[in-house]
Amino acid sequence: MASSFMTGVTGAACIAMGLIALPAMLKRGYDKRLAIGSVLGPSTLGILIPPSIIMVFIAVVGQMSVGKLFIAGVMPGLLIASLFIGYYAIRGLVQPKACPASPLRYSLREKIAASRGIVLPLFIILAVLGSIFFGIATPTEASAVGAFVCLIAVAIQRRFTWKLLKEAAYEAFKINALCMWITFGAICFSTFYAHAGGTEFISRMLLGLGLGRWGILILIQVLLFALGLFLDNFAVILLIAPVALPVIRALGFDPIWFAILFVINTQIAYISPPFGYNLFYMSGIALPGITLGDIYRAAIVPMIILAIGLALVTIFPEIALWLPRLMIQPGR
Repeated sequence: MASSFMTGVTGAACIAMGLIALPAMLKRGYDKRLAIGSVLGPSTLGILIPPSIIMVFIAVVGQMSVGKLFIAGVMPGLLIASLFIGYYAIRGLVQPKACPASPLRYSLREKIAASRGIVLPLFIILAVLGSIFFGIATPTEASAVGAFVCLIAVAIQRRFTWKLLKEAAYEAFKINALCMWITFGAICFSTFYAHAGGTEFISRMLLGLGLGRWGILILIQVLLFALGLFLDNFAVILLIAPVALPVIRALGFDPIWFAILFVINTQIAYISPPFGYNLFYMSGIALPGITLGDIYRAAIVPMIILAIGLALVTIFPEIALWLPRLMIQPGR
């Protein structure tokens, strides 16, 4: 899960943990589907807990605060992470053969020594989110804070080289250029769509269905899930966000809360057959003997856990809205 929190995309976390953790679990005799599912599900958390490229995209299309959206994702992300941890802990107690314990025993000192590796990544996450939450920096400025703290972390580990800095800068330029063109296209599309009357037409149609505000919300969520089965998530955002967000505002729902529901739905799409991206990432790095059918079946439990998380955040909006309301705005 930690790798998910650091990347902002699910593919990198899925591939990294699939290459590192999956072989180790299978070598210890873990159940094949449980091992695959434990990588597939938590790898999606990267787009819910900041940094998140999907959140930036939704904020641009929906004209929302990126900072509030980032902070709103923290508690739902931790909730879903806890659901994953709880499920696999209970599964291990009920079915010890499915995930056998390590025969090795470690002292407290050894465990503390092994946990040193998470200190610097945790410091980077806290520096970025903390600077946004306490109003020290805007999201754009917080990205600079994160880059600076990353440089400090690399220097502490004595891995800093000018070649590394050059490569990191080059990759950052490429990603930013890609994001800017996507953002440009999103703004053009949403502006044209709105001026053509598409937003008003769909809004009136949804509001005229007579389903009530919660019925319309559930209908939108079902539509998001259905589109996520077959379309790229950025395409889903471009198609649905300009239409759904005005309706959500007209119904009196908080758009930040709805955006978090949108992202959780996107998480489900990443691991839902037949075209979930993480399924194919996993297939590309899978060990011999693991078929695409095994991966599809392993995705069922993580999808159920994510659906439970979606239901909880839907029923209890404060899970997503509590932290944004405590935020200190920059300049105050």
